[in-house]
Amino acid sequence: MDEHNATQGNNRGPATAVCLRPVLCVLSLALATPTFATPAPAALDVPASSGKLTAIGEAFDRATGQLLYREYHFRQPGSALGSVEYRGPDRRLLGTKSLDFQVAPWAPAFQQIDLRTGEMLFARWQGSSLTLGYRENHQGEIRQEQVPERALVADAGFDNFIRAHWSGLLGE
Repeated sequence: MDEHNATQGNNRGPATAVCLRPVLCVLSLALATPTFATPAPAALDVPASSGKLTAIGEAFDRATGQLLYREYHFRQPGSALGSVEYRGPDRRLLGTKSLDFQVAPWAPAFQQIDLRTGEMLFARWQGSSLTLGYRENHQGEIRQEQVPERALVADAGFDNFIRAHWSGLLGE
C-alpha cells in the first residue's frame, strides 16, 4: 500500500509500475509489488473473507527486507467480483479493497480503504466514463476526476491485461 519492493513468484521476474497519487492508482502494479503465492494450504491462517482465495502476496521493505503486509486476494466463483484484504505481519487488518470487473476486465471498478488512516481510492464506471476518486484521510475531502474512455488499464485489471496479451508480449 506504500513504497516497497518484492518480486513475483511466477518466474516472470520482478514487476514494476507507478502509482499516481493523489490522482489515483490508475496503473497500480507496484510501488508495492507483492510476491504472489498459490492459494494457501488449509493449515495456513487465512482471513475469513467472502469468496475463494486465489492468491497471497507479500510486500517487503526495500531497505530492511522486513515484511510490511500480506495481501489476500479473493474472487467470487462464477462472478466478476473480488476483494483484497491487506494484513500486517501480526495479521491485523490494515485495509480492504472491493473489485468489480463487470464493465471492463482491464479497468475494474474498485474501492480501496486504508483502515489506519482513512485514505481511500476508488474508480467507478458511469456509462463509458470512469470516475476516479481519492481521499487522503478520514477527514479529507474526496477529489474526483472523470476519465472519458474505456481503453485503459487500471488497478487489478493489469493482471487480466497481461494474461490476455502474454504471448504477444513474449513476441510469439
